[in-house]
Amino acid sequence: MKRQKISDMMVDAVGVEPIDYDWSAHEVGDGSGQWEWWEAVPCDKCGKYDTCCCGGGDTHDRNGKTKCAGTLAESEGPMMSHYYPLPYFPRDIHKACLAIKHLPLVIIRFDGDDDRAALALSGGGMDLSWQICEAFMRLGFLPPTHFELPSMAGRSGSARDRWILRGYLRACRIQRGWLARKAERARQALAHGDSRSGDKR
Repeated sequence: MKRQKISDMMVDAVGVEPIDYDWSAHEVGDGSGQWEWWEAVPCDKCGKYDTCCCGGGDTHDRNGKTKCAGTLAESEGPMMSHYYPLPYFPRDIHKACLAIKHLPLVIIRFDGDDDRAALALSGGGMDLSWQICEAFMRLGFLPPTHFELPSMAGRSGSARDRWILRGYLRACRIQRGWLARKAERARQALAHGDSRSGDKR
């Protein structure tokens, strides 16, 4: 899939931080649960990916569009103990799932709020910061600066890795600008308060 230009990415996720969540303690959103997950999974017959909700196992031709008698792979959904908030649930969930199909993450939608969404890991590893940042970028957002991108296992040399790093650096520059403006407003407020109180310290 073609990589989006970094300058066109939205800044809404720059400040996102992981939120603790126990996936095993909550039911899947089946009308009575609290959330559902979406992802692209391969067909066992033709190998093509299709979007499924909450686990797969459906026939590939369930919508009468593919004429394929295969079955979509089943998945276990979110695991680990965090989720990473998305600014909103993707408007085109099929396209969004295909954009991150090679990454160990799923898209979550919480029941009761069509716009409350998140990414969650569907697999574990030593450090999946690269994959999480890439997923945000594949969905059109600059990555959260919460994560660090360690140069490990040969990472940072490929064109894809450099694209991720450039997005991360742009996110850091944007956040630095936000912090600088906050600091300046605080300095102005302090100067104003000092002038009113006569405090020259």
